[in-house]
Parts: sequence; structure tokens; C-alpha cells
Amino acid sequence: MVVTVRHDQTSLSDREVPYANAVATATLNAKGIATDERGFLLTGDQMFIAEADQRISDARTAFATAENAATNPAQRDAIHRAYAGFEDWIQAVYHEFANFKAGHHTAAITDSLGTERMMRKSYEQSLVTAQAAGQSSIDSASDAATATSSRSLIILVVTLIAAIMLGSAVVYWLFHTIAFPLFRIATLLASP
Repeated sequence: MVVTVRHDQTSLSDREVPYANAVATATLNAKGIATDERGFLLTGDQMFIAEADQRISDARTAFATAENAATNPAQRDAIHRAYAGFEDWIQAVYHEFANFKAGHHTAAITDSLGTERMMRKSYEQSLVTAQAAGQSSIDSASDAATATSSRSLIILVVTLIAAIMLGSAVVYWLFHTIAFPLFRIATLLASP
């Protein structure tokens, strides 16, 4: 049972938590990209594109980490769909940036509020599904570890009680088979 608890805890710390953290990191960076997109469309400041590029790189790294850490088909499917949707959206954002730079400001803004927004909402829903899959796995692994720990504690207490009872029985037997007869012999030898 101790080995099982260790396995559950290792799975939790080596696979489940890294998956959930990577999904959360991808989500955070994707939200930041959307903010950078709006900032660029409002101001035309290239700094927002540079920040978006860095966040895109960070999000891709997080998606790759989540894909590597996925432990079950639900996690793999959810993160794959989210990543594919993210990449589609990123290509649309880059197209929008190019349109804006080319002087087609209204078209770029219209795109950002229409189809691109729907694309973003779609992959964000996939990220929510991926996060739920990660949280479910964390809860399951944590529950398994807790249950195994509880069983181990119960077995330990029962074993301790059994050892005390067995020890008491041995002491009682030794007292009645060895000590009591020795006391009787000593009493008989001491009497005149």
C-alpha cells in the first residue's frame, strides 16, 4: 500500500499537475494575446505585436508540455483540439495584423469582432474542457492516494492492536506456565 501511495503521488506530481499547469499557462498566454491584439488594433503600436509574439511562443511551449504530460485520451483529445483551434486563431490574428498594417483598419477590426472572435471562443472552450480533464485527473489521483493512505492507516492500527493482544496473551501464558509455578515452588521451599 505504501508503494501504491507513492505511485499515486508520483503520478500526481509528475503527470497530472504538470498537465494542468501547462493548460493554465497556455490559457493565460492566449488571454494575453487577445489583449495584445486589441491593443494593436486600438493604437497601431508595434509593441503589442512583439508582446503577442512572445506570448504565442510561450503558449506553444505550454501546449507542447500539456500534450507530453497528458495521461489519458480525454486530456490528449482536449488539448489537441485546443491547440489546433489556437493555431487557426493565431493565423487569423497575423492576417488581421497584416491587414491593419496595410491600411485596412476597418476590415481588420471587423475581422477581430467577427470570425476571429468566434474562433477564439471555440478554442477557449476546448481549453476549458482540457482544464476540466486535468482537474478531474488530479482529483482522481488525489482521491486514490487518500483512500490508500486511509486503508494503510486502518491496517496499521488493526495490526498494532493485534500485536498488543498477541503480546498480552504471550505474557499471560508465560506468567501462568513459568512464573506462577516458580512462585509456588519458591513458596513451598520457603515454608518450614
